[in-house]
Amino acid sequence: MARETTSKSSSRDYDDDSYEREYRSRHDRELKNRRDGGSCWPKFLVFLLFLGGGLGAFFGLIDLDTMEGWFGVGSGGGGGDNDGNSGGSGGGPAYNFNQCPDDGSECCNGLESNCDLRINEMLYATVHNANHDDLLVNNHDAPFEGSLDAGYRSLMFDVCRCDDNNGNAEIVFCHASCGIGERNPTEVFENVDKFLNDNPNEFIIFNFEMNRPDVNPPQQAELWDIVAKIDSFKKKIYNHSGNEWPTGRETIESGKRVFFFQHNGWYLCNTGNEAECNQRIENFHEYAIETGWDFDSIEDIENTAMSCIGTRGELGSKDFYAINNFVTTFIGPSKFQAETLNSKDFALKRIEDCKSVTNLDANFLNVDFWQRGDIPEVAQIINIQRGQQNKRSLRRFLRWIRN
Repeated sequence: MARETTSKSSSRDYDDDSYEREYRSRHDRELKNRRDGGSCWPKFLVFLLFLGGGLGAFFGLIDLDTMEGWFGVGSGGGGGDNDGNSGGSGGGPAYNFNQCPDDGSECCNGLESNCDLRINEMLYATVHNANHDDLLVNNHDAPFEGSLDAGYRSLMFDVCRCDDNNGNAEIVFCHASCGIGERNPTEVFENVDKFLNDNPNEFIIFNFEMNRPDVNPPQQAELWDIVAKIDSFKKKIYNHSGNEWPTGRETIESGKRVFFFQHNGWYLCNTGNEAECNQRIENFHEYAIETGWDFDSIEDIENTAMSCIGTRGELGSKDFYAINNFVTTFIGPSKFQAETLNSKDFALKRIEDCKSVTNLDANFLNVDFWQRGDIPEVAQIINIQRGQQNKRSLRRFLRWIRN
């Protein structure tokens, strides 16, 4: 009897333990499911934020500064407001580019000393993708025309052949694809021509990227046809026919104050299509070494052993050295990081670091968001130094001749 009672009690205890274990297991699973389900919501919200922000940035509805702030892209930097202005009227850098005296002394691109330097001995503040200041992940916040007033003296444009909506092909400036960053070449050339007419002591360098679609790539001859229709501008185009580049003084006196280069279009001139080329649009990488351009962060650029070496035009002796100084993140050209990249301290150090790596003097410092930072001032600081060095070299030479 006692044995039977004990047996029933043990059986009941066993059933209670099993039930409790099953209950706890079920309870734990429910808690886990709740936690897992809850943890998905933040991820889902971040995904929605990214998707909405990406589409907003792509269609120009959300400012890239805001977008980069959401995702913590870049290191930011001070000095500019949300409109991309770093001071001065018109939204450009607050720096007086023209440093020539008011006594009627000769002046070449804002400095008297530039007149004795050759074109390939100067540094030029350069607007990368100068045509792209509109919607769709733009490179700049304002048209390039303002950059000329600020002191930029080199402009990069992407050249495309696009449909004019009437079944005809036309040459336009765009950013890799028709409809993105479009500018009318005639308008661009006429505006530059007007600037040069208003500023007779200045000269401008163009670098055209000839886009290479699989069908109907743009051709130099077509671009030149547009130039040829603007007689005043055409007469200003320099034709390089010697070994040495002209001095600033020779450039101003000759009136040939526009220099044309192109890259990516070389293949047309090496496949039996010489007629499609124009002798006044020089092959850039025949004369210039250029650094890489696909930097994802400031840290990539600070890795000078990689960011300063030439990746195009690196073979043979060259007259020019071009440094790319911009960051393109997964959401496009970085305004956030342009604050730092375009600052005087950073740009001067980059030029110095790259010279220590390559032993080359920079001629082009290519930047995005021209309104931000101090790049024209950097160009003048470097050019003043080079002018002083040139005078010292000349004095040493004259002393050597006399002795």
